[in-house]
Amino acid sequence: MSLNLKLQSTASKNQARQIDFEVTRLDARKARELLSIVQPYLSQIYIEHDSDATSSYLFFQRLACKADLINNVVAQANNLQDSLNGNVSEQLVGVCEMHSRIANLSILCKRFSAILRHCDVDSFLSIGRLYPEVASMEKRVDMHMNLLR
Repeated sequence: MSLNLKLQSTASKNQARQIDFEVTRLDARKARELLSIVQPYLSQIYIEHDSDATSSYLFFQRLACKADLINNVVAQANNLQDSLNGNVSEQLVGVCEMHSRIANLSILCKRFSAILRHCDVDSFLSIGRLYPEVASMEKRVDMHMNLLR
């Protein structure tokens, strides 16, 4: 029993480390991408007009990756592939519904990111005005990631 508790504790710690590692890797990748986007502009015009649009693009990519990470951790923690074959509890139904909604959020964010990547300049800049309104959504996702840790 003692060994079982130690194993569970180690598994929980490894899961938390894996989440931290993925978030760090995500942050590094996004920082490199932001740098490659920002370098040609480094002027006052960029800061005044384009900064929010670039932040919106990166926001949607970051949110999609975080949602995918939450989905993977939840699926592993609840063993979704195997547990749906037997009796299904109400809790498992709730987990599956949450899993589906987070997946939909991820897909939606990936679509927005793709649209921003390929749209014209005026649309890109006008969408940037939405960034201050949607930026708070990331805090909610981060809260769920902290709970999973």
